[in-house]
Amino acid sequence: MARILVVEDNPEMRMMMMALLGTVGHEVVEAVDGTDVLRWALDEEPDLVMLDVMMPNVDGWEALTMLQEDHRTADIPVIMVTARKSAEDMAKAEELGASDYVAKPWSLGELETRVN
Repeated sequence: MARILVVEDNPEMRMMMMALLGTVGHEVVEAVDGTDVLRWALDEEPDLVMLDVMMPNVDGWEALTMLQEDHRTADIPVIMVTARKSAEDMAKAEELGASDYVAKPWSLGELETRVN
């Protein structure tokens, strides 16, 4: 299974996502916002990053850009996880290099499908 870095500022949402992904066999590590996403990605060496869009300090768009611009993390797939469901946001995620986009609220089945 995959090693997944979950970046989510909402503690309840982060814990729920981590628990659900853990129940299907993934190793999950967490970050509370996008501020240190590059450091976390370098330290934890995840196979995948699940990245919230709306976070304080450094939002998901900025964090995605940091990951994409660093040659050490540019190849790590990133799934954007957000309550923002507009076509513009989905297009922006694709334009910035996200691998996929999951709208909240999500289900375990949807997360598992996207991760796989």
